[in-house]
Amino acid sequence: MSALLISCLIFFLTAIAQAGEIQVAVSEVNDNRTTGQYFGGLELKLKVISDMISDAKGLKLHINKAVDNTGRNLIKDDKMDKDFTKPEENMPGQAELTIKLKNPARKATSIKEISGEIIVYIPNKDPNSTAYIKDFTNQAGNPLQHQTLKAAQVEITVLTKKQYDEMKAAKEKSAKEEASKMGIAGEMAQALLSMFGDIFEASENSIILDIKDEKKKVIAIEFDDEAGQKISSYGTMTMGDIKAYDFDKPIPANARIVVFLSTPKSFIREPMKLTNIALP
Repeated sequence: MSALLISCLIFFLTAIAQAGEIQVAVSEVNDNRTTGQYFGGLELKLKVISDMISDAKGLKLHINKAVDNTGRNLIKDDKMDKDFTKPEENMPGQAELTIKLKNPARKATSIKEISGEIIVYIPNKDPNSTAYIKDFTNQAGNPLQHQTLKAAQVEITVLTKKQYDEMKAAKEKSAKEEASKMGIAGEMAQALLSMFGDIFEASENSIILDIKDEKKKVIAIEFDDEAGQKISSYGTMTMGDIKAYDFDKPIPANARIVVFLSTPKSFIREPMKLTNIALP
């Protein structure tokens, strides 16, 4: 069957919703409608504005209703709740969130309604949601000791470069064996392994963490200098339980790691409803 493919990217502010203290507006609609089961879909970007976001370390959406003007349900079958999105550092009080939905009906001209709630994570509402650990680089190779981490059943280990390289070599070996089982060999296999190595390469300035967090309590991790000023990384890499933070120079020996954890008191939930969003 031939596919009808409509791919249109538009920028506008419309369908503004007031959710308590939070203002939400659709800023972008990407309609990639197709008759096929795969590849198509609808993506919306929302601009979220609120003074409370200035103190937030993360936001996410929980959508419980999304229908087009023909009545088609647009909520995907897979889990809609994703990881928390960080607020925009250079624009205090603002954040951008993305919603990914199923294909609207071919005859649909608008999204009749999207409703649910915005979940804002504000750690300063609960002192038990934050663990500050000084001189953490001196504890490399062993789980970091902190009562807040223990209470949350979270274990974080700072890996040495040697430990990480050994772990990466084991992952590469496993990937090679998996490629062999799939019949991938020769130059293609070598190219894939080379790409794997490049992606997961860590420098001498990287901080590499092995995070055991079965209950998904960790919302964010930051690094501060001795004066409490944030040390920004220029990139992060995630490989299973391993997370690497890259810095342009060695992190100070007296720096501290700050782990932000989920607690009931650290969240604010606001209802959100958008209606009559035009489709391109």
